[in-house]
Amino acid sequence: MASLASRPIAPSSFVTAAGLLRLGIHDADLHAGCWLQSWLDSADIRRQLGSGLCDVLERRVQGGMTLRSHWPRPWSASLSQAWGPRWFYTHTRHLSSHRTLVSIVSSRNGRHGQRLRRWPMLLDTALRALPRSTDLLLVPKTTLHDPLREYALRSGMPTITVRLPKTSDKLADWLMRCLEDTESPSSCKPDTVLAISSGLDADKPALERDAVAIGLADRVHALRVRTSGNIERWLHWRLGNPQFPVGTVSVNIEPTDKPPDDSLCSLLSAGAIGSYTSSSLPVHSAPSHEQAVTGSSRFVQQLCYGPVTGTTKNHWSRVWDHFLCHCTRGSSGTLPGESSHAYRHRLWLAGQVPELDPFQTLWQICHEGVLRGSATLNRTDQPTVSFSEVPLPELLARRTFRPHLGRWDWEPFGLLIERRVLEQLGARPVVYGSTATYATLDESSRPFFQPAGKQGSWERECEWRLKGTLSLKDLSPDAIRLFVRSQQQAWQLSRHVPWPVLWIEARSEERT
Repeated sequence: MASLASRPIAPSSFVTAAGLLRLGIHDADLHAGCWLQSWLDSADIRRQLGSGLCDVLERRVQGGMTLRSHWPRPWSASLSQAWGPRWFYTHTRHLSSHRTLVSIVSSRNGRHGQRLRRWPMLLDTALRALPRSTDLLLVPKTTLHDPLREYALRSGMPTITVRLPKTSDKLADWLMRCLEDTESPSSCKPDTVLAISSGLDADKPALERDAVAIGLADRVHALRVRTSGNIERWLHWRLGNPQFPVGTVSVNIEPTDKPPDDSLCSLLSAGAIGSYTSSSLPVHSAPSHEQAVTGSSRFVQQLCYGPVTGTTKNHWSRVWDHFLCHCTRGSSGTLPGESSHAYRHRLWLAGQVPELDPFQTLWQICHEGVLRGSATLNRTDQPTVSFSEVPLPELLARRTFRPHLGRWDWEPFGLLIERRVLEQLGARPVVYGSTATYATLDESSRPFFQPAGKQGSWERECEWRLKGTLSLKDLSPDAIRLFVRSQQQAWQLSRHVPWPVLWIEARSEERT
C-alpha cells in the first residue's frame, strides 16, 4: 500500500469503495460523471474512504484520470446489454469528442501470416490513412496487437491499451491496481491504459478481446475476416445495432479474380465499407551477388540420387561416413538469431511476409558465412545447430511432411560438413529418451537431449548438435560440401561460393 500514498491506506477502504461502486452502478446522476470526483465532493464518502485513499484519488483526478460506470459514447447502453455493467478507468483525453478511437482488427492469418501475406502493407496503408486526431486502440493477445504497437511506437501515433480484468477479479483488488502509482517496466504508462473491470452479472460471459476492440472504438477496420469467426460475429453485432454510427466499419477487399467470399459479401450487405488496396509493391533491388563470398577453384558434381553404378555407389558410401548433413528450410517467421522486434520491422519495410525458400536460405548462409544456432527445438535457452549422420540419399528418400510444424522435415538443400571437424568443435550425438532421461542429465548435456517420440520416431534422424553458431569461414574449404536440388541451381550457386556444390536430381536424359 505504501506506493499509493504517504498516509497509510486501510484495506477496508478499497472494500468500501468497491461497495459504493456496486450500490451506485445504476445511479443516473453519475451516468456521465467521474466517480472519483463525486466521492471527493461528498464529505460523508470521504469519511468512509479515509484520508489516505482520498489523497490518492485527488492526485489521480488532478492527473486527468477518470472512473466511469458507462462508456462515454452513444452506444454505451448496447455495451452494457452485451457485457453487463462494468467500470472504465482511463485518462480523460481518450474520452474527448475531438479524439477518434480506432481499432484495426483481423482474424488469425495462419502460421507466419500465410493466409494474408501482404498484411504488413495493408496495416501500413491503414495507419497512414488515419487522421492526426486518432488514438489507436490496442487489445493485448489479439492478432494484430504486437505489430500495431510496434508500428505505432515507430511512427509516434498515440495509443490506448486495454487492460482486461483478471479471472475472478475482485472489484476492490481491481480498483487498487488502477490507482497504483508505479507500473512494472513491461507495462504501459498509466495515462495510456484503459482498464475495464469485471462485470456484476454472473450470467454474462467473460469479455472477449475481439468484442472489446470492435465495441469500444469509434471506427473499426478489418484486414481479414474468417467465415464464422469471432471477428465476423462481432462486426455483424456492431453493424446490426442502430446505436452505432453508420459508416464506421470498413473491411479489406483483396485484389483477386475470384468473387468475394460469403462472409465478406454479408458484411458489405450489412453496411460495412469495402476498402481496396492495390497489390503492387515498390520494386527493391535484389542482394548483389558481387557481395557473396568468393574463393579459389570450385567444382560442381552430381550426387547420384537413385539407381547408381557400383563404382559411384561405393565412392559416395565412403563419403557419407565422413560427413554430417544439415538441411536448410524455407522460413516465413523469424530467422535464427532474429528478435521479434527486428522481424516485425523487416515485415514493415518489406510490405509483406517474405518467404525464404530452402535455396534462398542456403544462399543466405553462404553469403553470411555463418550457420546460426536455434533453441526452438531443445528444452534449454542454449542455441544449437543440428545435423544428421543418416546418408543424404536415405534421408531425403524418407522425408515426411510434418503438419504440426507446417513443413517437410528434410529438404534437398543444405550443407555437408566433415564429422571430424564438427567433433573437434564440440558436436555430439543427441541423447534420445523420456522426461526421466532428461532429469538425469547435467546442465551441459541438456541441450543435446531430444524426446524419442512415439515408438522412437525421432531416433531415426540420428541427430547431432553443436552449441552456438558455426562460422563457415573458419573451416577449411575441403571440410564443406553444399547440395541443391537441380543442376541449374548448382551452377548458379557455385559461381559465388568457395565450396563444392552437388546436385541431386538426375538430368532428363539420365532418367530414361
